[in-house]
Amino acid sequence: MCDDLVVLQRWAQFGRTHGPRRVSQPNRSAVKRLIDVAKPYLREEATTLRGLLEKWSRKFGMQDPLLNDLGAHRWIDKETSYSDWLAWVLEHLEPSAVFEVLDVKPPFNPEDAGKCQVRRESQLDERYIDLLICFERVPRYAIGVEVKTYDEQYAKQKDYRESLKELFNNPPYVLIAVPGRINEDQLCGFTLRPWRKVTFALRKKIAEYAGENVDNRIVTAMMLGFVVAAEQNLLGFSSAAPRRVLKNVPTLIPEDLVEYLGGDK
Repeated sequence: MCDDLVVLQRWAQFGRTHGPRRVSQPNRSAVKRLIDVAKPYLREEATTLRGLLEKWSRKFGMQDPLLNDLGAHRWIDKETSYSDWLAWVLEHLEPSAVFEVLDVKPPFNPEDAGKCQVRRESQLDERYIDLLICFERVPRYAIGVEVKTYDEQYAKQKDYRESLKELFNNPPYVLIAVPGRINEDQLCGFTLRPWRKVTFALRKKIAEYAGENVDNRIVTAMMLGFVVAAEQNLLGFSSAAPRRVLKNVPTLIPEDLVEYLGGDK
């Protein structure tokens, strides 16, 4: 009897060690229930986002720029690229639009200012400011603009301010940056204009430009290219959710994106 028991124990050991094991199957029912419950909410959010994308597309007379992926373009990794492109965009807008984009109150009627002229890397003493915005009919007025994406060297702005004060009788000083990366004491007298406010203001003004220049779609597209480059690379808005929404595919949508396209109301 003892020998028979030993044999059975040996076979049991062999079974545990060498026998085929059952692979446990995950229970996906809980996940499926979660997805089923979330679908109505996701569809509602998708409807809201799709409506905003369609509204902007109608205003631009072309597809909303967020439906295109510019996040992988190496050229726009450079801070100077944003300054160059922004300067070009501002020169194509009306003077009143330039003031609105920068949130600066003009001391004169913008309609009497003439064409906007943006000087890149304009020398002020020993330093060079990113943008010096002038107007052809107001020679003694200018707006000094520093453009920041990832650079955190703010101390030089104090020198810019002193130089501009002497040259143009204390003009506006604007710093375009991502707010989370700069403290109040780093502004050095400049007024912070967040990228989020700049890009949304540009959306509105480019929409107006598109409505008045229906035959010049190339310029409109190039200006919107700048907007979406900043939106995707500096604001962190991916093209994935907008694309899935237009295909009527349930997807998680960043609430911040809906608020942004709706004007942060």
